[in-house]
Amino acid sequence: MFGIFFGAGNLIFPPTLGAMSGKNFWPAISGFVLSGVGIAILTLIIGALNPKGYVYEISKKISPWFATSYLVALYLAIGPFFAIPRTATTSYEVGIAPLLPSNMTGLGLIIFTILYFVSAYLISLNPSKILDRIGRILTPVFAILIIILIILGVIKYGATVPQIASAEYAKAAFGSGFLEGYNTLDALASVAFSVIAVQTLNQLGFANKKSIFRLFGLLEWWWHLGLVRCILDWLS
Repeated sequence: MFGIFFGAGNLIFPPTLGAMSGKNFWPAISGFVLSGVGIAILTLIIGALNPKGYVYEISKKISPWFATSYLVALYLAIGPFFAIPRTATTSYEVGIAPLLPSNMTGLGLIIFTILYFVSAYLISLNPSKILDRIGRILTPVFAILIIILIILGVIKYGATVPQIASAEYAKAAFGSGFLEGYNTLDALASVAFSVIAVQTLNQLGFANKKSIFRLFGLLEWWWHLGLVRCILDWLS
C-alpha cells in the first residue's frame, strides 16, 4: 500500500513545507500528517469494513446520482486531471530536466512523457502482478531513495538555520500544513484504493472485521503516537 500511495505529492510537498514553514515546522507537519495520512487511513478503514464498497454506501445513505457524480469527479481528480500528469512532470523536473540544456526542456518533456506512460501501460497489462511488483520492487526502492534523500538533506542542510516562515505558515502553520497534506490527494485516492486494500487484506488472512480492526488499530496507534510526538516537540 505504501508503494501505491507514494506519489509526486508525497515527494515534493514535505520538503517544500519544511522550507516554507521555517521555525513553524512542527505544527505544519502535524497538519500535513493529519490530512495526508490520518484521513487516508480512516478512509481505508471505512472501505475495508464495507465490502459492498463506497458506491453502495453513498447510494444508500445519500442518493445514486450523487454517488455516481462524486466518484466520477474523484476518479478524474486522482486520474487524468491532476494526479497522473503530476507523476510524469514531477519525475521529469526532478530527474531529467536538470540534465538537459534549457532549449531542450520542452522536447525532453514530450519524449519523457511518452516513454513514461508507455511503460506504465505495459506494466498495467497484467493487473494480477501489479501489487506484487509494487510491493516487492517499487516499495523497497522508494524506501531506499527516501532514506538517501533524508541523509543527504541532513548532511547538506542539517546545520542551516531555518529560514523565516512564509506569510501563510507564519499566520496559520497547522492549517497550511493540513491543506498541503490534502493536496497530496491521498485522502481521495484511498476511496479508490480501499478496493485494493480489501483484496490484499483477504490474501494476507485478514478476512473478518475483527482482524481488520486489529490491524488498522495498530497502524492508527502508531500514527497517533507520531502525531503526539510532533506536538510535544513543537511545545518544547
